[in-house]
Amino acid sequence: KTLDSKKNYEQKCKEADEADQSTERANSTGNQKQIEKSQNKAKQSRDAVNDAERVYQQNVEQLDKTRQEWEHEHINTCEVFHQQECDRINNLRNSLWMHC
Repeated sequence: KTLDSKKNYEQKCKEADEADQSTERANSTGNQKQIEKSQNKAKQSRDAVNDAERVYQQNVEQLDKTRQEWEHEHINTCEVFHQQECDRINNLRNSLWMHC
């Protein structure tokens, strides 16, 4: 999901750059109707970039939150396994002491 939103953001940035270049070319030709059309397209492209950036940022934040939760769970699980292993070793040691 995050990778898809990143690709979408990058694509929207490219489209906005192309729209800006188109606006610059239209400004040099001097055709008022073409200038307005390209300016509107550039504005829409910038708005799309802002929306895509917001979605991408939200996905990155969600991914980071999920990673932090996973790390916390992993640490807790490792501590439980460590305690189980310590108990197993103590039981084995006690059994050996009793039989020897």
